[in-house]
Amino acid sequence: MGFSSCHSFVLSTVSGTVLARPTHATFGAPRNACRRQNPELQLRVRRRSVSVMASQIPEEYLPAAAKGLVFDLDGTVMDTMSAHWRAWTDVTRELGLTITPEQFLGFAGRPTSGIFASLCEEQSKTIDIPAAVELKNARYHEVADDTKLVKPVVEILQAALARGLPCAIATGGDRFQVYPSLAKSGLWTPDNTSNFKAVVTCTDVTHGKPHPETYLKAAALLGVDPADCVGYEDAPLGMESIRRAGFLAAVDVTKIPGYPTLDI
Repeated sequence: MGFSSCHSFVLSTVSGTVLARPTHATFGAPRNACRRQNPELQLRVRRRSVSVMASQIPEEYLPAAAKGLVFDLDGTVMDTMSAHWRAWTDVTRELGLTITPEQFLGFAGRPTSGIFASLCEEQSKTIDIPAAVELKNARYHEVADDTKLVKPVVEILQAALARGLPCAIATGGDRFQVYPSLAKSGLWTPDNTSNFKAVVTCTDVTHGKPHPETYLKAAALLGVDPADCVGYEDAPLGMESIRRAGFLAAVDVTKIPGYPTLDI
């Protein structure tokens, strides 16, 4: 099911309040016409406006019963998986390890340190894992475009904010990678939480995905019962984490029309 009927509006955040102001687009306009009216998705922080095509999101992607939304970050809100793949291939090669596309996709959602540990165990290698994590994070920031967002997911986010629903990030990335990426994108900083009220990283939990702790902590920080939350993921481990957390729904964002093709 696509986002067939399109209503364009501007969302402005003022002192943490989201205000919706309609533009001249009409409901039922063809998708191409909507794209011509809003060719760029511009997400900006406080005192600036956000221009999006806020479609009537299908119920399967934004249930009416939802009271809170929790999003994975890489590959879900941010289109960064190709950059992560490049960083992983570069760094593993330097360290005398190998990683295949299948392994990379299977590891999605796991902390970086855990991925290195698994690769070393499988390949009978010994490396300085904390140093390897720092190297991988640095290489990622060299090659990543942290302002590149997954547009259909951001449309869901903005529609949720317009409804007054609190939103959070629940990611397997570590704080030292995640915070700079979010700040560069304009989505979130510790001083600007108008889009996301909470950000939970692998640094903040004892058990990473597929354990439910990351999603349960995000729901707790939102003050919303997990049974009233919807989770959004691009990876099987993350989807399992959402289900084990007892969320109202787990949305596989790779099935949403308009999701970008992974270039690996």
